[in-house]
Amino acid sequence: VNNKILNNPMILKLSDKTSNTVDILNKAVDLTSYSLWCKFDGFGVVNMTCGIELQPGNQAKFSRGIESFSPGFWRTIKYTDGREFVEITHPILPEYMFFFDISEPSILWRGIIDLKTKTITEGEVVTNKKRFGLIPYTEILATFTADLLLPNEKLPDVNIPNLNEQSFEPPDGFDSPLDMKLYPNIFSQEYIDWWFSAEDALADGSIPPPRQKPFFAPTPSVDPSQSETESGGKAFK
Repeated sequence: VNNKILNNPMILKLSDKTSNTVDILNKAVDLTSYSLWCKFDGFGVVNMTCGIELQPGNQAKFSRGIESFSPGFWRTIKYTDGREFVEITHPILPEYMFFFDISEPSILWRGIIDLKTKTITEGEVVTNKKRFGLIPYTEILATFTADLLLPNEKLPDVNIPNLNEQSFEPPDGFDSPLDMKLYPNIFSQEYIDWWFSAEDALADGSIPPPRQKPFFAPTPSVDPSQSETESGGKAFK
């Protein structure tokens, strides 16, 4: 394991709790030049896909549905019970921090490696937060599974516009979540009720209710002759 990666503060901060039960001294599987074709639920979408390339030098490249501010870092770790995990830091763009209420510049993708089926299972995307700026907790931003592609296998091609080609502007006078009620054409009452219920649950240390509707969910199959509006969104197979 690359010592630079082991000393990366973002990775160790999120997985310190396993330090007493994990063996990370060069005994985990080496996934250099492998790729992950992920399917995730979270970030306001369901059944969405993206690619992560585990490049030499423990650098991780995000593409095909998810962007990063810069290359992330990856490593594999092994529990004493034999389970092996892959952990990947994801330096996020400022837009992600704004839209998903993320206070740190990196989040962590983490899942169990299953070499027999060439998959990543029980994947989670997590970030550290502080309630009221004081009480620390870890929030799960998304869950995912992934196909583990060998170094000679290529990620599928997906035509997706870059985030910098899109524009997101908050409404004028929007200073706090309480202002959502002033913009019913943007924030439905159903969403507002869910948002405050989730915040109350996190404050109580309980599990927040699931979001009732995703921001966007691609259709499972699309007629190429249809426009994106007619088809209900891009299809990710």
